Amino acid sequence: MELQATYYWDHFQYVLRYVYKHYSEILSKEESAFIDDYQKLSMSAQCLFLRLCSRNPTWFRVDKLTYPEITNIEMACKALEKAGFLKFLREDSADSAAIVFPIFTRKECGELAIGISPEFRIPSAYSKAEAVDFLMANFSNKQLIRALLTRFGSLVRPLQTEMV
Repeated sequence: MELQATYYWDHFQYVLRYVYKHYSEILSKEESAFIDDYQKLSMSAQCLFLRLCSRNPTWFRVDKLTYPEITNIEMACKALEKAGFLKFLREDSADSAAIVFPIFTRKECGELAIGISPEFRIPSAYSKAEAVDFLMANFSNKQLIRALLTRFGSLVRPLQTEMV
């Protein structure tokens, strides 16, 4: 038996309908608002939110997100951000650049350092952890985030994951 591309969405819709039908009177205001806000999203945005919440890393490179059932990832990301379900990493973010490095390779960390300043080459013997430490020690958070966004494009993370 082959699963449909949106099997996870179908299952989540079933759970939401069941919970709302049988337990709506005991849901908190936040839980009810989550369900209402989620249901207002387009199907593509709903699918993307579920896909991101079910994956392990906290942050994602938008250019690496490919799902056949989601025709326009960028548009889905923007809709999720507008509805408060997703956050884009921005240059003025209070988030530390260190939190996004797990999604990058050792090689990409080296390319990032050279991209910021050619005289800062990460020694080839460094492990990825050492490369990240090197980046954090030699560049400001703002420099790193700017370089990440310039080199790799949009980075996003789902919000409200405690509700899913």
